[in-house]
Amino acid sequence: MYVLKRLSDGKYVAKSGSQRSYTNDRNKAAEYCTVDEARRHACIDSEGIYQSTRDELVVVPRGGEYR
Repeated sequence: MYVLKRLSDGKYVAKSGSQRSYTNDRNKAAEYCTVDEARRHACIDSEGIYQSTRDELVVVPRGGEYR
């Protein structure tokens, strides 16, 4: 599983239908089964794709670097 995190502050992209777009709560984060699915939902200039079980960036955003 994969999640999206905003690079500027590390907040997770929230599940669809949430009141806010981003959350600090990992349990309220949107999850994606594949990197490709996560990439389709990402704002690739400001969000990174992370494995949901680790805080490890797995796809470098356009113009970004591993953090």
